[in-house]
Amino acid sequence: MRPVSSTPHGCWRALTLVGALSFLASCAGGSLAGSAEHRGAPRWSVRLLPGGDVDVGGIDTVLCFDGKAPARVVPEHPGAAPYLMDMPLALDAAGGILGPLPVDERGIDTAKLPAGACVAFVVDVEAAAKAFDSQALAEVVDRSLLLSPDVWLWRPDPWPADVAAGTLVVDSPPAGDEQGDLQLAVPFPIDKAKKAYVVAASTFALQSWSAVGRLRERTTVVARKGTTLTISALGDVGDGIDAATLNAWLEVAIDDVAAVSGRFPVDHVRVLVLPRAGTRAVLGGFLGRGGGASALFHVGTGPLKQEDDPELIDDDGRWVLTHELAHALLPPVRRGDAWLNEGLTTWQQERLPVLAGRRPAATATAQLAIGLRTGHHRAVADGLSLERACAEMDERRSHQHCYWGGAALAVVLANDVGDDGVFALIRALGATAAFDASAQPALTLLQAVSSSPAADPLARRAASALSTLWRQHKNAPFPVDEHGVARAAGFDSAGFDAADTVSVPVDQQDPP
Repeated sequence: MRPVSSTPHGCWRALTLVGALSFLASCAGGSLAGSAEHRGAPRWSVRLLPGGDVDVGGIDTVLCFDGKAPARVVPEHPGAAPYLMDMPLALDAAGGILGPLPVDERGIDTAKLPAGACVAFVVDVEAAAKAFDSQALAEVVDRSLLLSPDVWLWRPDPWPADVAAGTLVVDSPPAGDEQGDLQLAVPFPIDKAKKAYVVAASTFALQSWSAVGRLRERTTVVARKGTTLTISALGDVGDGIDAATLNAWLEVAIDDVAAVSGRFPVDHVRVLVLPRAGTRAVLGGFLGRGGGASALFHVGTGPLKQEDDPELIDDDGRWVLTHELAHALLPPVRRGDAWLNEGLTTWQQERLPVLAGRRPAATATAQLAIGLRTGHHRAVADGLSLERACAEMDERRSHQHCYWGGAALAVVLANDVGDDGVFALIRALGATAAFDASAQPALTLLQAVSSSPAADPLARRAASALSTLWRQHKNAPFPVDEHGVARAAGFDSAGFDAADTVSVPVDQQDPP
């Protein structure tokens, strides 16, 4: 197994065993005891271990099972398997050590464990982050770590039948302990009765983010819109955007998104702020759905540009906040069908402020025209049809073509059914599936709306019209209609650097 060369502590096995016994005692105490309705649900307890070059070296875990043990315990991403430390231990329900467990390239063999047993192991997350250096998996940011649960939160394999979620407890180190100010930031909802996080099965099916380290954490409550943001900054933003300004911008973005149905579509969003070199306030962003809502925003650390016109929001990047949070209005869509979710969301980022009553419609139209020109130019440059641009966007880097092609379809649709019709469609699409449901093909979702007797008649009409528009334009480079979308795409885009400003959300993207 890979050694932990970066940690100043040489007694990882001892730490693991001490942690295992402590965790097991807390689990057996009843706060995480299994119940009849959740028989077989996995129960994790984790302790954060200090590192060397960064604040966190490893995550010490005890995973217990109600009833029969699974065949294996594995990381969702198989590339994380080498970062298991030492030999994992099997423990019985009373805390007795049963002995080491066999390990192979995929994970831990637990097939022979007795019912009610536990597995104690350590994942070297510092080494994993240095090796992966991947935003989708694990990355060192300042002295903290950005982590996907696919790397550190190992799961039963197979997942227990008929179990929707497990529970996770983060062990609290004693006051004065050198680990005492380490934090784990996760998107999971909290079960107050059990004093634990609820880890849904979607955690291992959809992209999400967590962070660990000495995080700068604060909570912004926007009660009037029905949601709470818990914000953690990984490092110092330098001369970039201050916390108060970012909070205010996020609140405006939430208000804009909530204008569609009167409230924000999810109850809680874990927001992670990553400082990056750059002078734009918000450089990019992503939305994750696995196990709960997580939003990741890159903010510039350099001196901010001064804007003369607060309505021209592209240069400072405020639109990124609206774009990413607006994804919560729509269900997960198959990655190759980004023309639907990214197209509608790109259209929304400009029209939502109009719906909320804080921006003139003409300004939104002008901003859309800038983006349509960008998308049209990308379509000409890459020589792909709209369908291929979306299907191959990760390989061909044709995201702008796909996003703005989808937005052009939304513009054409709005010319037919009005903005009200497009927003009716968005509400109806959001009602077709849970926030963290399995991703579906775009046409399947549109068919579900158009054929639903419970859907708004305007939404049904819009769904049918958008399906038709897609079939009409998918083999062309860029949509054009009788109202002149192509002419609108010729609007002057001076000062708009699309390569730097358009975000690429990965809420449905499989990790590499």
